[in-house]
Amino acid sequence: MPHDAWMQQFKPHDHQTLAKAMWMDTLDQEWTKYFDDCEQWYTHLPPSIEFSRMVYHSDGLQVHAILGKSKEITIPAPAIIYNRGGNRGIGMLNVCELKNLFYPLIQKGYVVVGSQYRGNDGGEGKEEFGGADVNDVIHLHRWLSTQKFVDRKNIFMMGGSRGAMMSMLAIRKGLAVNAVATRSGLFDLRDAPYDESPFGKMLWDKVFTELIPNIDTQQKQVLLDRSPIVWADEIKTPTLIIQGVLDNRLDKDQAIKMHKALKDHGTDTKLILYEDDHRLSHHLPEAIDQIDQWFHQYRK
Repeated sequence: MPHDAWMQQFKPHDHQTLAKAMWMDTLDQEWTKYFDDCEQWYTHLPPSIEFSRMVYHSDGLQVHAILGKSKEITIPAPAIIYNRGGNRGIGMLNVCELKNLFYPLIQKGYVVVGSQYRGNDGGEGKEEFGGADVNDVIHLHRWLSTQKFVDRKNIFMMGGSRGAMMSMLAIRKGLAVNAVATRSGLFDLRDAPYDESPFGKMLWDKVFTELIPNIDTQQKQVLLDRSPIVWADEIKTPTLIIQGVLDNRLDKDQAIKMHKALKDHGTDTKLILYEDDHRLSHHLPEAIDQIDQWFHQYRK
């Protein structure tokens, strides 16, 4: 059945899996400590909170996701679909994402669920960096809206980096949520200087070329299709945009221009800039508070 899902208790990925996902032979000392600290946190997780690995169906494929919620829900709770960033293993939802993003939102009363996208973390198919894999977000929403513990009148969405693009694409395809929040968002793929930085070159050579169908023959069109700033007039969902001005991966101008484009077309939108990096390393708790406040404005 399309709305069925298989679940089991979440267990952190082993270090070998995490290293492979990040295109590394082994985790270096810094990454090892980072994941070890998160795993230690997970062993002391309050018994009232549960995280589950789940497998759901999207376009006939089995796609993997992670669900987090309180075990003590007595009435349907508001829910957030979190669209991860990165590609393939890089940026996949792991125990640190649960610690830094999912858990604070669950503490604020939300159910939180995020897809790994097709082809990742054991799922079937192959992701397309904003192509058919957008359906993985839409089908996850359909599953979520059938769950008794979810207040289907209050479903929200947030996305980081590539996940911001995925959020906009899903809305463009008709997914209805009360409001959306983006963090360090990718909004314009057309004119980025892909040859001027190691990150830009990697993005073109290892991501676009390997994942986006028809990039060789229809480059202009496939990049335009993945550039929300071009079709901002189609986004009517209230949108909070959060960006670090010190982000060395995605320039703050993308966030500023996207905010202006939405505002010019009459969409309720707000822009928050922090003196911070791509991950909002120093302002993430504050950003989560802002996201919660934004979503509260649009509760029904």
